[in-house]
Amino acid sequence: DLASVDSPVPIEIYIPWEPKHINLGRKKKDILRTRMQTYVRYTCQHLAKILDFVSNYLRRTPFPTKTFRQVFVREAVRDVEAYTGMAICHVETLHDSHIIDQVYLTRRLLVKAVASAWLMHTQMLKSHSDSWMVDGFVGIIVHKYIREVFGNNEAIFLLRNKVFDILEYEDPTYPAEVHRAAARNSNDAASTLAFEPEMSKSLTTKHPILPLNFKGFLTYGEMNIPSREYRSVVVMIRLQEIIGENGFNDILFKWIKKTNPSVNGAGDKEILAKGTKDFVKLCKKSKISNNSETNKIMDFINQFIKGTHFPRLNLRFTYKEKRHETVLEWVMDFRSPEEYESGKLLLPPEKQTLQKRNKSPNSARRLSQGRGPSPARRKSPVRRIGTPAHKLGSMGDTKESADFTDPNAEAGEDGVRFKGALAVLVKEKFKEFQKIIPVDGRQCRSEVTRLKCSSRLPRNKSRKKEDEATLNLELLLPRRVKTPVDWVRADPDGLWIRPIQVTQHEVMWIYQLLYSKNVVSQLDAVEGLRKIENPDPLLAPKALDQTLLDPKYYYQVRIAAAEAAASLASGGRLEKAESSSNKRQRISRDETDASITGEWKVEQHSAPFVAFRSLYEFLKNRYYDQANTLWKANDFKDLPEYFLKRGVITALSRIKDIQGLTDTRVVTMIKQLLQKNDNTGNVYSDSHYLADLIRCLGRIRLSETEDRDEIRNQIARYLNYDQVLPSYQNLVSCACLEAKCELEVSGMLKWTKDEELRNERCKKYTPFAAYPNYEKIRESAAKCMVQIASIFAAEVRHLQGCIDYERAPGVKRRMIRSWAESWERLPGVSKMYHRAERSEDRPVRRAVRHWRKWLWRVLNNDGDEEIRHSAYRLYFVVFGKPRLSSGRKLRISASKTGKYNQQIYRQVDGMNLDVMTRWKDAYDTLKAQQQGVLME
Repeated sequence: DLASVDSPVPIEIYIPWEPKHINLGRKKKDILRTRMQTYVRYTCQHLAKILDFVSNYLRRTPFPTKTFRQVFVREAVRDVEAYTGMAICHVETLHDSHIIDQVYLTRRLLVKAVASAWLMHTQMLKSHSDSWMVDGFVGIIVHKYIREVFGNNEAIFLLRNKVFDILEYEDPTYPAEVHRAAARNSNDAASTLAFEPEMSKSLTTKHPILPLNFKGFLTYGEMNIPSREYRSVVVMIRLQEIIGENGFNDILFKWIKKTNPSVNGAGDKEILAKGTKDFVKLCKKSKISNNSETNKIMDFINQFIKGTHFPRLNLRFTYKEKRHETVLEWVMDFRSPEEYESGKLLLPPEKQTLQKRNKSPNSARRLSQGRGPSPARRKSPVRRIGTPAHKLGSMGDTKESADFTDPNAEAGEDGVRFKGALAVLVKEKFKEFQKIIPVDGRQCRSEVTRLKCSSRLPRNKSRKKEDEATLNLELLLPRRVKTPVDWVRADPDGLWIRPIQVTQHEVMWIYQLLYSKNVVSQLDAVEGLRKIENPDPLLAPKALDQTLLDPKYYYQVRIAAAEAAASLASGGRLEKAESSSNKRQRISRDETDASITGEWKVEQHSAPFVAFRSLYEFLKNRYYDQANTLWKANDFKDLPEYFLKRGVITALSRIKDIQGLTDTRVVTMIKQLLQKNDNTGNVYSDSHYLADLIRCLGRIRLSETEDRDEIRNQIARYLNYDQVLPSYQNLVSCACLEAKCELEVSGMLKWTKDEELRNERCKKYTPFAAYPNYEKIRESAAKCMVQIASIFAAEVRHLQGCIDYERAPGVKRRMIRSWAESWERLPGVSKMYHRAERSEDRPVRRAVRHWRKWLWRVLNNDGDEEIRHSAYRLYFVVFGKPRLSSGRKLRISASKTGKYNQQIYRQVDGMNLDVMTRWKDAYDTLKAQQQGVLME
């Protein structure tokens, strides 16, 4: 009864019984079976249509088996584990019609499962490093399905988020979380705890960033880095846009052809492409109109498949009124994250010239021309393959240039060259055109492009003297226009998988937000308004408020507008204006009666006040019953409005004043929404909604005189209630743990004296990290303990015990990986643990030393290679490069000797001995067999 259309292959769905269900009675088994059948019917009702869609796309490739088997198990290692003709997903992927938040994610997982099972038989690859192509092909199918079923806006938005995931993982200096809209489902929201900083500027990220076509041997842990899959999907989609859909489909079908000679014939073996090199050859031979497109393809492949580090781009717009010219000044930045954070090699883009510290006029002239330092001072560009990107510094004199060397780029006499093209879209009053700027750079330099402007500024008309505060935005904008150019966009097609920062006037950002039809363009405009230092109180807040109220906008754009308005209203931004009359006025509490009223004192027409009022009145006017003085009952029939409500409440909870405190009206609103939540007349579940409210409660900051018992009681009430009647995936319990930990870390809730004296602050989270609890609860409890252990070193022993006793391998992997990723963004952890290891406090010193030995043991002896890889990253962050007993530095992956390390790995994998002993024995065996081969 699942097939609403004729499926190309029969569908079989398996849900195995769990051990705890074996001893149940017949009636309880029937009840459980009926419930699971209801979940399967609703979740998998579109599975036949998905199979039909994938069949039409891969019409030249038959399904590898007679039936498609979809299995749902508990404690699955990944979201989708695919095999030939079969896919395994987590049993919690199933849900009924009451869970509306999970629909988007479930549909994407099912499409990924079907496409992976369909293409899994094509994984006869030359090496493990070529598996990125299969991930990319599967990502293309998922992207095409989302675009046809959910719309183009949804597909573009999800692709944009994947780019931010890549930037967040590979470049910790880039604040990707700030650019995101509010998380739509609980899985996305729970991936980042509420207490984690939005702008992570750490320099301690130590994991190597390897290219997609890395020629050395990749371990299992290195192949399963999340950013590798994200980058594979984005690169394949962008490559399809360059080549064209028909041409790329020909490449896809040639690549996935079967290798069976009885089916394809013996002559087809010559055209098979099972490696990255063969895939590049097929891209070169694709049907393209001219040679310039071929060069564009190769430039893209060299930078984003063979390369590991991509430059940032800063574009600044200015208009010369006398010459009627549009001036585009762009600076290409090749610095690594460490060099970028130091700020010593390149001035900000608003400074028109680069910093020249060398007094030699010849060197200054060469630097201004983008040619780098003099040849005599240039260093060798040779770099070892596999060197982490954060360790690849500048070439030559670091005081003059910021030259970056990519380990896989071609190095000549002039160093590494980044070659490609940048498209810039210029929208004038009566004309729109696109300019292609060739990019051929080697180091940080400033380039200026001048374009003739065909439009002219309108003449100044005599206007009536009116109060501008009462005017609409359409009437107010012509009074502020300074250029005939409406807006400028860099890389409108999104081919650069790196941040591009555009600097233009506030009015231009508003024009782009109001009149652009592209979702990415509107999101970029919202981000541009958020970054404005001193916004006009009559422009930016009004534009964001108009976007928030207009239902014609895509709902994720409206959520992003709410986040930007919250950023304008928050008092955490620095004032940079020097004169007191031009200073940006910020919201602040009245210090005299903060404990009584707690409301903010601010001028009526300041930008923070207008932004705060727009968000607060939006919720009051739509969801508050003024007659009964109650918040209205939940009604989630309108899906975009439901997501928008959650986004606006989250944005309001992030607003802080100049002292870092929350407005009392916001505190009262969140308390009332939790106390009087009414979901009786709503047909949909409010689990995700309540989880967001509880996380907002964890962001509240009150003064020392304000009462906090009500907040503690609300968290305890919902935590106990969720233990009796569990919510979907125990989302409420996870949110309660995260909110409680955030309030304790920030000092809002105090620890008891016994917990402080005995170093047992994490002990209250240990029962939630034990096995009987649901997986999400165990992971959330572990994340809370990681955050506490980053402040108090002695608490690490509780976290160590939770990981030791964890049974599910997937949960254990995610625990230690999130631990490593969290501490990589905390620069002070390493110093704190080095001091604690030599501390005079004996319990602290013993706990840290015992944990270090435990981490070394996991790094060497654990049977799961992903866990060993995460343990290596964690050890690297805290204690530096691990060393063997002989003093040699430990090398997890190969550099130049990939073939021999791969043979060693295959021998080691079948032995049940110590990992380092097995590696040394296999190494000695191969060295004796193959004389003359030198290995590091």
